[in-house]
Order: sequence, then C-alpha cells, then structure tokens
Amino acid sequence: MACPQVLPTVLVLALDEMTQNMSIDFLKNNTDVTFVTTESEASTQLQSRRFTAVFVADPIIVEESPNLRRQVTTFAKTGGRVILGHYFSTLVKFADFDKYMETEWDLPWRYGGYGRRDFRLNQQGVNLCREPGLPISYSMKAGTLQFVEPASKIYYPYYGEPEDEEEEEEEEEERQVEVHFISPEAGIAFARIGDGWLGYIGDVNNEEDTWKVILAMIGKA
Repeated sequence: MACPQVLPTVLVLALDEMTQNMSIDFLKNNTDVTFVTTESEASTQLQSRRFTAVFVADPIIVEESPNLRRQVTTFAKTGGRVILGHYFSTLVKFADFDKYMETEWDLPWRYGGYGRRDFRLNQQGVNLCREPGLPISYSMKAGTLQFVEPASKIYYPYYGEPEDEEEEEEEEEERQVEVHFISPEAGIAFARIGDGWLGYIGDVNNEEDTWKVILAMIGKA
C-alpha cells in the first residue's frame, strides 16, 4: 500500500480587511493550509505548530505588529519559508518596505517600479528557477524590486522576443550574462535567510502563472 502523501503546511496571514476574503483555492488544493485573520491567532499558530511556509498576504506585520513581525522573521531564519504576496506589494508603503528589508532581513532590496511588464524566468538563479512547470515568461502587473542579488531574481522584466525557438536557444546564454545589466529589477525574488528562505511576489493581480511560482516556493512544485 502506498504511503499517503504528506502535504506542505502553510499559514496564511490575512490581517487586513482587503485580504480576509481572499481566494486561496490554489493553496487548499495543494497544501494543508491554515488561514488566520488576527495577530493573536497568527502568533498562537506560530508558537504551537511548525509550518512549512508562512504566506503574508498584506503588510500589516510591517506597519502595526512588531511582535508578530519578529516571529515571522525568526520562523524563516530557523528553517521556514516566508512569502510576501497577494496584496502585500500593493498595500505596503515604499518607505516602510525599504526599512523592513533592511532592519528585519538585512537585505538591500528596495521597492522599485510599478506596472504591467513582461517577465522572464532567470534560469541561472537559485535552484527554484529550475523547478519543472514554471513558465519561462509571462505578463503581470507588479511592484518590482531593486538591488536584488542576481541569483535571487526569479523573474525579471525583459523587452522583446527572439524571432524563433532556435534563435532563443542560441542566444539564451548570452542574454543571461547581460540580463542583470539591462534588467536591474525583479518582479519575483527568493533569497536564502539563515536556514530558511524569503520570497517576494510583486504580482498584484494573482495571475495563474504566479500560483505555480508560489507553490514552488512552498515546496509543492
């Protein structure tokens, strides 16, 4: 008899009114998900259970909840995966984000531009970039980041397409060498933090392709 599949466990923090009715069907279908809407619930869950990942759906922990903010940071540094997504990039104040990256995560990431762009998978990035099933490129409206380490850029803005697949294969290596010069921003990023990981999802419209990236970050590719 085959062993039952063990699903990754995910704690979703939806503390803002805008996120408390968010759709999480893609998580429900692929993970063991716990959805909380208050700081006290979130803190209790983090103290009583070890999750695979914490999905932060809004910036309340950045602005109002220092104790929970520290819990989430500690969770990542001790082996967990924290993903900032959904309405996070839409609602966070730029200055607050920059300070949060510096003081909590010791990262140089800073909020960059905002708008709909075409993004390409960085195939020379961290191992996540080589997960099967991730789209090579797709369009999303996103809040992008500046000063992300080259290997931590998962999707970067790009302009134009090669004329055909053969040309794409021939030019891929050259483009990858140049990409971080011509594309200093990242729409999606994933960086090692202590024994764990921090992910950033700039997509503001929750594109279906982005769901695949989130699941890969969680470990359910």
